[in-house]
Amino acid sequence: MPATSPGAVRPAEQKRDVAHPRRRLTFVLGFIIVVLSLCSGFATYVILTGLSPVIPTRTVVNGVLLINLVLVLAMLGIIAWQVTGLWLARRRQAAGAQLHIRIVSLFSVIAIVPAILLAVFASDSLARGLDHWFSVRTKAIIQSSIDVASAYLQEHGQVIRADTVGMAKDIDEAASLVKSRPEEFGNFLTAQAAIRALPVFLGKRRRRLDDFFEVEGAASDEISVRGNLRKVKWIGRNMTRGRIGVVGDVGMHLGSSMKGGVIDVTGNVSDWLGAEMRGGLIRIRGNAGGQVGAAYRGGRCSSSPTTSTGARWPPSSTPASSACSRRRG
Repeated sequence: MPATSPGAVRPAEQKRDVAHPRRRLTFVLGFIIVVLSLCSGFATYVILTGLSPVIPTRTVVNGVLLINLVLVLAMLGIIAWQVTGLWLARRRQAAGAQLHIRIVSLFSVIAIVPAILLAVFASDSLARGLDHWFSVRTKAIIQSSIDVASAYLQEHGQVIRADTVGMAKDIDEAASLVKSRPEEFGNFLTAQAAIRALPVFLGKRRRRLDDFFEVEGAASDEISVRGNLRKVKWIGRNMTRGRIGVVGDVGMHLGSSMKGGVIDVTGNVSDWLGAEMRGGLIRIRGNAGGQVGAAYRGGRCSSSPTTSTGARWPPSSTPASSACSRRRG
C-alpha cells in the first residue's frame, strides 16, 4: 500500500468534495423554483377569477401563462438534471447509486399512483353523481329559456303580422290617390309612419306605439282605442283638441291637464281622472276612482269654474274644474 502524506487528498474524496456543492446548488434551485411555481399558480388564479385589482386583459393573461410555462420548464430541467446524475452515478457504479435509484422510483410511484387513482375515481363519481344532479336543473333552465324565446318570437310575429295587415288595408283603401293625387298619397304614408312611431313609455324605456297597439286608419283628430287599458296611464294628457273614444277600462291620469277636446270612455276609469284639467269634456260611462278633477300635490288649477266644459259622469253633472279651484298641499 503506497504511503501518502498527511496533506494529500485522495481522488475519491476530491470528487465527493466537488459533488457536494453541486447537490446543494441543485436543491436550492429546485426549492426556489417550487416556491415560485406555487406563488405563480396562486397569482394566476387570483387574476383570472377577478379577485385582484389587475384586469385580466389578453396581454396580462398571456404574460401570466408565459411565466407559468417558464417555471414548469425550469422544474422539468431540475428533474432531468437529477435523473441524469443518478444515471451517470449508476454507470460509474458509485456506492449507493442503485439504492438511490430504487428509493426515488419507489417514492415516485407512491406519489403518482394515488393521484391518478383519485383523479379517475373523482371524475367518474362526479360524472355519475353531481353532473346528473345538475343536468336536470340545467335542462329545465334551458327548456324554460327556449319556451320564453319561442313565446317572444311568436308574439312579435303576430304583432308584425297585424301591423302588416293593417298597413296593407290602409294603403288599399287609399289606392285611388296613387294616380289622382300622388302628393296626397305620399302625405298619407308619412302620416301613417308618424302615427305608428308615436312614443310610448314602458317604465323608463321609450317604445313605439305600434309595439303595443294595432294601428288602423288615416290621420285624424279622432282616435278610437279598444281593449283593456287598465295599466295604460296618461291618456289624453295636455289634450287641446280632437276626440278620443275608448271602449274598455282605462288606467290612471286620464285627461290630466286637459285644455280642450272630448274624451269619451265606455268603461271604468282609475284614479286622478281629469286632474288639473282646465277645459274640454270627459264623459265616463262607468265608474271612476278617487281624486276626480283634483290638483296634484303642489299644483295649481284655474280658480274660475266653467259650466260648458268639465268632467262629467252619471249621475252627477258637476264640472270637474270646480273641484280644482285651490292649491292642494
